[in-house]
Amino acid sequence: MNGIDTKLYDPAKDRNLKVPFSAKTVRDKAKDKRDLQKTVGLPQRSVPLFGIVSRLTRQKGVDQLLMALAQLLPGEDLQVVMLGTGDSDLEEGFNHLRDRFAGKVASLVRFDEGLAQKIYGGADFFVMPSAFEPSGLAQMMAMRYGTLPIVHETGGLRDSVQAYDATTGRGTGFSYYDFTPQVLGETLVRAAKIWRDQPKVYLQLQQQAMAQDFDWTHAAKDYLATYRQL
Repeated sequence: MNGIDTKLYDPAKDRNLKVPFSAKTVRDKAKDKRDLQKTVGLPQRSVPLFGIVSRLTRQKGVDQLLMALAQLLPGEDLQVVMLGTGDSDLEEGFNHLRDRFAGKVASLVRFDEGLAQKIYGGADFFVMPSAFEPSGLAQMMAMRYGTLPIVHETGGLRDSVQAYDATTGRGTGFSYYDFTPQVLGETLVRAAKIWRDQPKVYLQLQQQAMAQDFDWTHAAKDYLATYRQL
């Protein structure tokens, strides 16, 4: 059971965004995407934009993400923006991708709260391939901003992100079970394909994600009910 302060993470009121938006005006998010691309030095192009805001550690699955991106970037037309610090070899790994794939990768090895909010607000997808994650808040914040999370099915990530089901249309993001770079890469490609080929489905998923209620008020009630049951 998790919760976030929905007053702090509200795309309709976030001053870090160039154009605030709500679930009803989520198409305005495209303006924040262009602003994000400009801010981090990526070409302002209409391609899937994957965001990462994370500690750069193996527990967060960053090593697997680097391997997956190294395989995908030569052939896939997409962009990646990474913000975070951590293990030096993983920091260097993202800097190497940035140098190798100019115009596709922005590597920002630092802590920057305002830029993190821009990533939540401007990216199309938010990647969290954690090896294990007892709770996790970033995926919830991403959903608040209509940025679909892509997560490894573990712990709080599995509990809070409903995987897209093409049969029913339900879902709030994308997930995968087998913890390998190959399966992670396949999931990234699948998400990008839906963004490109099925814009109505992507919009529906955004609205479903933004409709999720992770306010601490409700989480606290769940905790209280559990304590009473015990």
